[in-house]
Amino acid sequence: GEVLWWIELLTGIFFLLDFVWNCLTGYIRSDGVMVRNQMHILKHYLLAPPFYMVIDIVTLVPLFFFIASQTVSDNSSLAVFRGVKTGRFLRYARFIRMIRLLRIAKAATLMRRIASMVIFSGRLATSALQVLQLIFVIFMMTHLLACAWRANSNFDVHAAQFETNPADPVESYSLAVWWTV
Repeated sequence: GEVLWWIELLTGIFFLLDFVWNCLTGYIRSDGVMVRNQMHILKHYLLAPPFYMVIDIVTLVPLFFFIASQTVSDNSSLAVFRGVKTGRFLRYARFIRMIRLLRIAKAATLMRRIASMVIFSGRLATSALQVLQLIFVIFMMTHLLACAWRANSNFDVHAAQFETNPADPVESYSLAVWWTV
């Protein structure tokens, strides 16, 4: 309950701050010139492949619906928000949260940029970065497999065998990670 509420809120706030940061931060063109003009920054953020602005806007959708579900009263005249409040939206909540996985592409590009900067620093730094990348990939794969295993319809049966409360998100995620590893 409350733990998931805070995780959802903090994750959404993080994505919102990242979106604002990317809208305000300049970039370096291929010719080495720093671009600080706000319109050029927004145009680059929107149109430069792999179109991170679109990915970032899509990842903000769950935050929008989360806030709507917390603030809209039961007698609201807006049908979309009533659907969110009454729980009809919850059927799609898992799918919409999965949209956030699109940001992995952004993280991979960032890792390549860091790697290209570190290559000039020496062999030890390059090796350390490769180890960190491997740890990150292992962590992400473990997390994704644990989430898939938790979403399995037989999870409640397995949780009962290990005396784990499937309604408790921390216990159920811990069991899913344990089985994944």
